[in-house]
Amino acid sequence: MNDLLTRRYPMTVKPLHRETESSYTRRLLAANSELETHQKQLLRAAQADPMNMGWRDVLELKTGRRFHFGEPFFAARISAEEHRCELCADSGAVRLMCTLCAKGETVLQAGGFSNPVCIRHRRWVGFDLSTRQSTVDTTTIRAALRFDKLHKQCRLTPHLYKVLQGATARVGNGPTADLSAIVTIAAAVTTVRFLEQLLRPGSDYATAYDVLTNAVSVPAGPNATTVIAALWGYFRPTFWALRHAVITKTAYEPAWVHDHAIPQHIAGAYVAEHHVVSFTSFNAEDKRTAILRIDREGLVICDNGHQHARKGRCPVCTNSVVAAGYNDLATTHPHIARELDPVLNGTTTAQNIQAAARSSLAWRCPRNRHVYWATASNRTQGGTNCGICSNRTIVPGINDLTTTHPRLAAELDPVYEAGHPATKMCAGSGDRPDWLCPDCGHRYKMSLYNRSQGAGCEPCRRARLRRTRTSLADTHPDIAAQWHPTRNNGKQPEDYSQGSNDEVYWLCPTSAAHWYPQRIDRKVQGYGCSLCSSRRLVLRVNDLATTDPLLVTEWHDYLNGSTRPELMFAGTDRYWWKCSYGHVKQQSVPNRRKSRGCTDCEPEDRILN
Repeated sequence: MNDLLTRRYPMTVKPLHRETESSYTRRLLAANSELETHQKQLLRAAQADPMNMGWRDVLELKTGRRFHFGEPFFAARISAEEHRCELCADSGAVRLMCTLCAKGETVLQAGGFSNPVCIRHRRWVGFDLSTRQSTVDTTTIRAALRFDKLHKQCRLTPHLYKVLQGATARVGNGPTADLSAIVTIAAAVTTVRFLEQLLRPGSDYATAYDVLTNAVSVPAGPNATTVIAALWGYFRPTFWALRHAVITKTAYEPAWVHDHAIPQHIAGAYVAEHHVVSFTSFNAEDKRTAILRIDREGLVICDNGHQHARKGRCPVCTNSVVAAGYNDLATTHPHIARELDPVLNGTTTAQNIQAAARSSLAWRCPRNRHVYWATASNRTQGGTNCGICSNRTIVPGINDLTTTHPRLAAELDPVYEAGHPATKMCAGSGDRPDWLCPDCGHRYKMSLYNRSQGAGCEPCRRARLRRTRTSLADTHPDIAAQWHPTRNNGKQPEDYSQGSNDEVYWLCPTSAAHWYPQRIDRKVQGYGCSLCSSRRLVLRVNDLATTDPLLVTEWHDYLNGSTRPELMFAGTDRYWWKCSYGHVKQQSVPNRRKSRGCTDCEPEDRILN
């Protein structure tokens, strides 16, 4: 191989994030005082080599690095004559890297459709080479972070951004001012809930337009009319593709690669097993009213467009009749309707029942595919979910104690288990069965939940602490010395470890009259006497009247309302005082102590002197 190719450059340059090959080549040649002529000479030598290397191979030989340059995603398509897509061209644009990130150098970046703001340096970098970089405000930074989130979730595409950019652009405003409005609107019109309402089976275009208007009016602000019109045109190909799939009985497929992508379950609502069910539901009102068997002369149309008898209220609006696309379960609670078992319920589907239906139906758990029975009203109003996953229903072999915790099941007292088999228990239960310790033979009661969390035989636990010398008395003898001798039900520091969260009673080392409850782990962390630190008020122990009896003789009789010295700590709140000379002052207790009494009196006349 030619020595010209294998001799490395004395100065190497680190490739920056998403830097293009041409940009890196320019910086590398400049760092080694070489020109484009040298590059051509190296390339000729590489092509003459038997391996027929390209320029990237030369760069790797000359620098000793492996390169993965950022290249425009649609570069190959843009260069071909048959592909002149403007959106693809925008996605493959090259931009200048943030000049602060590049430390003043001119670095070309394969920007594509990525965040137009450098979050680190708060600078606008845009999408192409025509952008003038500038500092942005906090609002734009928040919008840029939201841009990243939407882009990663595939909710903000170049097509949608371009549509919103054209609709929100205002004269005199730069692109930074429009970014916040664009991401706010994009977030509103790409949620699953919005798309379910916009593309709901049984709805007409007027209803869909109202859904779009309600979602966009507030975030679009003064540009609402323009934005709604632009988005209506943006979603129109999606409406057409769905209608075409229904009519032709084929799977939904976007007409153009840049059309808005919709979740599969929404497309499936139109073209699933019964391809025209949702399409015919547009005219379902004729069938519903025919069932009512009422005279034609007595028909009226309610405000929502439902035909019903003149007497009484609309049966559809009052949920007396199920109308697909209006009050059926699939429309009002689509996320719950998707869990309805398609086989075990026979002819009952989410389109012909309401959310308040009281008949028991079969549901399939989306997480573990368990089948369970519940009414639609319990699912929608009571929040009922899979009883097996929530351990309300115990199924042997799935969530019983023998299956999930066989070791614990083996420690059940045989006498107790004879009447209460482990196959009818679950580990998260609060029931307290009888246990038989396999080590010491001790019988004890403890909840199934505590056992599953690691608790067990108390005598064995104490013996283990003593044997390993890890009890509180061994690790913290100074704290163990503060153990209350009579209020802990005979328990001793040797029975607990330093990390126990049990609450026990302690004696205050400062005042022998103080005793207080405290968790062992918090005591080890440094928590002290709750009376001395004024975290707990005890009458005639640490109330203000007890700690400062002389000072409270100047407590104002009525200006402090119902607040009495016997019912408070000496905090930083300000209270009213009246000295023996009639001076009325408002002071906090610490300040009153510090001043030794009334500040209007001479020092020698103050009550604490």
